[in-house]
Amino acid sequence: MHWLLKNVTLKFDHKIAYCIVIMSPKLPNRSYEFQLHAKGYAHVVGIDEVGRGAWAGPLVVGACILQPEAQLERIRDSKLLSPKQRDYYFDLVLESCLAYGLGWVTAAEIDAIGLTRGTVVATERAIAAMQITPHYALCDYMPLPTVDYPIERFVRGDNTITAIAAASVIAKVSRDRFMQGLSEQYRSYDFAHNVGYPSPKHLEALGSLGPSDLHRNLFLRKFRSRTQQDATSRP
Repeated sequence: MHWLLKNVTLKFDHKIAYCIVIMSPKLPNRSYEFQLHAKGYAHVVGIDEVGRGAWAGPLVVGACILQPEAQLERIRDSKLLSPKQRDYYFDLVLESCLAYGLGWVTAAEIDAIGLTRGTVVATERAIAAMQITPHYALCDYMPLPTVDYPIERFVRGDNTITAIAAASVIAKVSRDRFMQGLSEQYRSYDFAHNVGYPSPKHLEALGSLGPSDLHRNLFLRKFRSRTQQDATSRP
């Protein structure tokens, strides 16, 4: 979490004291979306992805067009929300949007076309799944397809733009639920808790069992290569 620091000068009986006030982070808002609405862009879509850093499971892109009157107070980057908060906002986003879509790219597809191209494909699928053509797109900083309407990328967009934060939440909750639903079938990898991301139990299972059909061999090859380099570099 990124906190805002502000220097404050205080005076007590003509003596000056300095302190730093830790302010709560600024939350996403809809001001830029509303500016675009005023310019005639009625369908402003927020786009974000989850799963890029996972060892196993799909990469998922969420796309969401919010209703103009939608109120999603205190929503933010899904990684900064607790599971309970994500579930709450997931339902609220679905109630508050004109359209939403999810684009899924499997581990096998990532191995075949790479992560960058996989993100582009997942974004194309998410936009197509909405069945409403956007007039303008606001995205987190990620690889994007070529489209015939304006598109803007924002560094940490899910902490700035409400529509991007909403897309982050629906993508994250959908992916987590998918991986948790497979936890009994792949119990040794502890997907119920790590949802495919690196963890000690996940690493232990890979060492004893090897990868499953949900694992991304592209990532695991890089991991094994680094592990071997570390082992050979030790005295």
